[in-house]
Amino acid sequence: MTGLTAAGVLASFLSTLSYAVLSGVPLRALFPAGLGGALAWTVYSIGSAAGIGPVASTFAGALSSAFLAEGLARRMRMPATLFQLSGIIPLVPGTTAFATMRDFVTGDYQRGLADGTMTGFLAGAIAAGLVFAGTAVRGLGRRARDRQAH
Repeated sequence: MTGLTAAGVLASFLSTLSYAVLSGVPLRALFPAGLGGALAWTVYSIGSAAGIGPVASTFAGALSSAFLAEGLARRMRMPATLFQLSGIIPLVPGTTAFATMRDFVTGDYQRGLADGTMTGFLAGAIAAGLVFAGTAVRGLGRRARDRQAH
């Protein structure tokens, strides 16, 4: 992995924006959705450059994008899912999943298992980042409402 570059951030923004257009995200939410993907890739790249490792960097990228998605959803009065799904697009382990399939097709089962395991860990890191951010935001909101009621 290379470090953080302007070209990488721009590419992640454009790929996220393209996904958002294809998946029918409303026009007023396209730019914010693209920002979520750019943020996820930026955090991932910084983590990778710092030597944190791909799974932890993916988790951090998904977590940051998910927190942004939750905030955007409340501010724009739209479902968080619109921003969450778009935001994780740059993190999806497509290359690793492809390598897994290639390894199995060519008979390199040991490497296929290793690549498949990494694909699962990366997908799990994305899911965990989304769940953790959603749970934290809802929990903090609930605590704030409880304090106001008393």
